[in-house]
Amino acid sequence: MHRSLLWRVLVVMVLVSLLGGIVASCATPAPTEAPAPTEAPEKPEATPEEEVAAEACAGPTIEKLKSAGKIRVGVAVTNPFHMQNPETGEIYGVMVEYQEKLEEHLGIPVEMVMSDWGVLIADLQANKIDLIAAALFATPERKEVIDFTDPLYEMGFGYLVMKDNDKINTVEDLDSEDVTIATITGTGSEQVTRDLFPKAKILSMVVPGAVTLLDDVRAGRADATHLDSIMVNAYLEEFDDIKSVPSDAFETGGVGATEVAWGVRKGEDDLLDCLNDFIAQMKADGFVDEVMAKYSTTEYLKPQG
Repeated sequence: MHRSLLWRVLVVMVLVSLLGGIVASCATPAPTEAPAPTEAPEKPEATPEEEVAAEACAGPTIEKLKSAGKIRVGVAVTNPFHMQNPETGEIYGVMVEYQEKLEEHLGIPVEMVMSDWGVLIADLQANKIDLIAAALFATPERKEVIDFTDPLYEMGFGYLVMKDNDKINTVEDLDSEDVTIATITGTGSEQVTRDLFPKAKILSMVVPGAVTLLDDVRAGRADATHLDSIMVNAYLEEFDDIKSVPSDAFETGGVGATEVAWGVRKGEDDLLDCLNDFIAQMKADGFVDEVMAKYSTTEYLKPQG
């Protein structure tokens, strides 16, 4: 009897153990597989131009401009580089199109700040603007106080004279004590004119544009006034009582050819390098010549004011 009872107890224990295992397996949920990790989307590869721009446009000045959220660009009105619609006040022209490209290159909004030729450099030095993007002549005097980018192009002058002024027929005739040349105070044109014609009397005035200077010539207050060579033919078409010295200034670029460039504060080499890279790209793409050709028509070069 004792052995039979022991055997029954063992059988019951085995059955209970098996039953417990079955219950436990039913109560425990089957493990689920972890979701497969998702891959981050690949960033598009930078173009060679963007890689060059990233390398060139880096440094303390660039970071300061990015923190400010804009680059303040000083400009002054002159055809065909910065012109102003009298009805809307909109500024347009050669340099405006370059500035729009610059905004893309830097990735920083451009804010145009209107100024006058006589105070553009002072505005830059006083930190009222970050860049002079007017059609600024890179003269030796200016290079002493600010740094210039590589040139966008070179431009010279024609000198407008009344047709009946027989004493002035050649460029050499302008360099005389008997000649008065009207010019705009503080401009590169004034500096170049003084250098070219040291004997002439210089009538330097703060005026809004070339038409006012021509008024002085037509009224007899001056014998001649300078004009960017690109604009000479448009003026000759508009006014039939004047002539240009030299007569082929538009075709040849005139006299006193000087580099036109943008200006930055001395010591801001990172910004200067970035701008030089930008200008080189615009020239290589043909954009500089394309925009200049667009605005080199009577529509944009005709006298205004």
